[in-house]
Amino acid sequence: WMSEGVSGYAATSGVVVTLAHNRLNETLAGLRSLDLEITERARVLLAAEANEIEELRSNLIVAFTALGMLALSFALAIMRQRNAESRASLARGRLTDAMDNVALGIALFDSEDRLAVRNDRLSQLFPGTADLLVPGKAFAGIATTIGHERKQGDSDGGWTNDVLRPR
Repeated sequence: WMSEGVSGYAATSGVVVTLAHNRLNETLAGLRSLDLEITERARVLLAAEANEIEELRSNLIVAFTALGMLALSFALAIMRQRNAESRASLARGRLTDAMDNVALGIALFDSEDRLAVRNDRLSQLFPGTADLLVPGKAFAGIATTIGHERKQGDSDGGWTNDVLRPR
């Protein structure tokens, strides 16, 4: 109707222009309403997104803090383990030195009655047992083998089978 007019009125008549103007105002009002609605929806969505981003940021801070604490704990545990290993190595060295500087044969057994450590003097006192007196061997097997290999009447320098019994 803008190009052909309305029945009885030319396209350039005041009635058609007024009608076009009214339609334009209605369309603009509708667009303004849509604009406000879209703006409000966008504001709500952006606020929700901002809240999610803030929550994610807080969770990341907590996660990185926990990760940092875990890494620090792990580093401390490694340092403690290395320190304990160093002290144990030092103690083993001192024990070995002490055992090697004694004229007696010494054997130490663990809680499961397995040979943990011995000095060289023990092999000298019981010749032929060096391959038997190795860490991890059971006390009962060592004692039985040494007891069988000793001949009756051998001079043992005061040693008796009682020495081989666990205390």
